[in-house]
Amino acid sequence: NTLAKAKEEAATRARNAADTDLGGGESVSETIADVFAGYHCGTLDRGIEHPGDIAEAASLSSIALPAATYPLFDAIGDDIVASGKLSKLQLEGVLFACQKHCERLPDGTRAGFMIGDGAGVGKGRQIS
Repeated sequence: NTLAKAKEEAATRARNAADTDLGGGESVSETIADVFAGYHCGTLDRGIEHPGDIAEAASLSSIALPAATYPLFDAIGDDIVASGKLSKLQLEGVLFACQKHCERLPDGTRAGFMIGDGAGVGKGRQIS
């Protein structure tokens, strides 16, 4: 199959490029590992793992998230969690958005929350 062969060749080229020496003895893969860290939800113990690989800046991974105090699972239906409509990662975004929205600013308005996830993480699903 021509398409399968082309995909395999592209994957081989990508692997070879990742192992390219950048000078100083580090490969692209090693440099990326210094810049990015894999992200796994550590806030929630219920829900499914996110289906995709998620990365964050390594500098962010060294900072702990604030304590989660919002009763998320009391506020949403069990079917959302049990059916896997949202992953733990997405539920964590909803949790912190709800928690922040409960805060009142000095002028009496509610605080906001910006979901800054990258493409493909599921911001639309979280907002829904």
